[in-house]
Formats: sequence, C-alpha cells, structure tokens
Amino acid sequence: MIQLHYVIHLKEIFQGKQVDYREVHSTSGSILSKIINMIYFLDYCSIYRAVLGRVDPSPIEAIDYIKKYTK
Repeated sequence: MIQLHYVIHLKEIFQGKQVDYREVHSTSGSILSKIINMIYFLDYCSIYRAVLGRVDPSPIEAIDYIKKYTK
C-alpha cells in the first residue's frame, strides 16, 4: 500500500509541474527479475537518450559524488 502512495504522489508532482513522463511496467516474474529487468531497460533508455542528444553518457556526477563519500 505504501508503494501505491508514492506512485500517486509522484504523478501529482509531475503533473503539477507539467513534466512530461511515461510509466514503465516490468515483465512478469519474481520481484528480483522485475528489478533487474527495469534496471537494464532504464539504463539502456538513458544511454539511448544521451546518444540522441549527442551527450557522452559515461560521466554521472551524482553517482561519482555518492561513490566518493561511501568509500
């Protein structure tokens, strides 16, 4: 039930700020296979989007920042 609350809240935020978004649903299977499927799919989408925008998709400042402070 908590998960549904967050989904509704995010939709309201996106709609309120007029952010164009898409809902993505995973394939059937165990929760682990769904998570892995979504990670790969969304990673591919982000790389594809970067290539379309002629941006190097490899440097990710937010991830580099987290890695720096978790060592």
